[in-house]
Amino acid sequence: MPERTRQERLSAKYFRTAYRRKGREDRLERESIEELIELTFHPDAEVRKCSANQLCPCHVQSDYPEIWNRLIAMANDPDVKVRGVILHTLLDGSPREREEEIVATLEKMYHDPDIKLRRRVRQLLANYRRGGKLNVL
Repeated sequence: MPERTRQERLSAKYFRTAYRRKGREDRLERESIEELIELTFHPDAEVRKCSANQLCPCHVQSDYPEIWNRLIAMANDPDVKVRGVILHTLLDGSPREREEEIVATLEKMYHDPDIKLRRRVRQLLANYRRGGKLNVL
């Protein structure tokens, strides 16, 4: 069996940690956040998806601009599952000062090739326009 790369080992580490924690969240350390951001550039879509999921505000429990910049950039990822996680992450506790950027990102996702994701985006944007609230997940 070939030896796993550093990124694959890190990804496995985060999977194991999440499984052991069983829903209890600890704040991620700065070094872990930097590693997760690095993993969002991985060629494997599953690694990108899991990394983006770990960058959710419920895991990070703090506001790091580089996380939000990367998540917004990932909104046009070629993999639909990654884009779905990005949609969830952007709406799950995004900072109020980033609201305009988040809405602009959702507007770009309005014509997503995947019908289920497109439907979710359109529903979220309609709710936002009606009620002015983004964090609806």
